[in-house]
Amino acid sequence: MKVSDELAKSLLQFLSSLFWQLIVAGVLVGFRKEVKDLIRRLTKITAGPAAFEIGQEASAQAERAPVEAVLKRAGAVGANGFFTREGILELVTEHARNVVPKDEAIGAIMIFDIRTQRTWLVATRERLYLVLDDNDTRVSGAMIQWHMPLSSAHPVRVRSDRGTLGGHVDIGERRDWLYSSNLYPNASDLERDISDLIANAKTRRKPR
Repeated sequence: MKVSDELAKSLLQFLSSLFWQLIVAGVLVGFRKEVKDLIRRLTKITAGPAAFEIGQEASAQAERAPVEAVLKRAGAVGANGFFTREGILELVTEHARNVVPKDEAIGAIMIFDIRTQRTWLVATRERLYLVLDDNDTRVSGAMIQWHMPLSSAHPVRVRSDRGTLGGHVDIGERRDWLYSSNLYPNASDLERDISDLIANAKTRRKPR
């Protein structure tokens, strides 16, 4: 009888453990995309001098830009290895003219800045671009994360995240792009600057 009781107890413990493993496996399968995104973001966390830095995640639909050609131009890259504002404008102009002939970049604002990565919003006469500048995108050339017609670049919404070093930017259908609070301590200031960037570009559109 004692052996039978021990066997039953062991079997019960095994089934209980198996039950919880199946539940965990079911959750992981059901939320595999969310888990994968979380793991990808965590791998981008690097220890900074005083805090953790979470990097911007590159878009799977990022487009290649003529990075190598622009890198050779004087003033396109700073001593820190990042593209300068002038370099970003040249890069977007080169790409934009393959989308809309004679288009050109006319304004840019940096919205995200950590030791290893920068993100820019750039307006041309016709479109709004988001450019991700880090070592990986410079090597691959896939710095253009997305672009959209100026007419689609609304609404603009900036959300600060309490307890983090910034927040998220939503523009039209493009959502959850990081911004840095060291560049914009007040979310409303960034929202205003993005709206102004788009509005100014619209006023400088060339007649068709």
